[in-house]
Amino acid sequence: MNEINIYGTTYSREYIESQIEGYKKMRTDLANGTITPRRVVGTGYKNSRMVAEVWIAENIVRYETLKSVMDSSLTPSVK
Repeated sequence: MNEINIYGTTYSREYIESQIEGYKKMRTDLANGTITPRRVVGTGYKNSRMVAEVWIAENIVRYETLKSVMDSSLTPSVK
């Protein structure tokens, strides 16, 4: 299966994999200091680094879940 439809939005396998890699790179860049937490989540947070790390982790998990659903034999369409 190369596509999944979630609430009317279709995601391709290539898009999901590129998103996972992009967020992993963002996590590495945040850890290395290449980007600041402000570039990830904006300003106004008390502990912006933690908020940015959680936000990135949630997005990685979200796309990895979509990928695992595509890989499984479950019905991929959720409405």
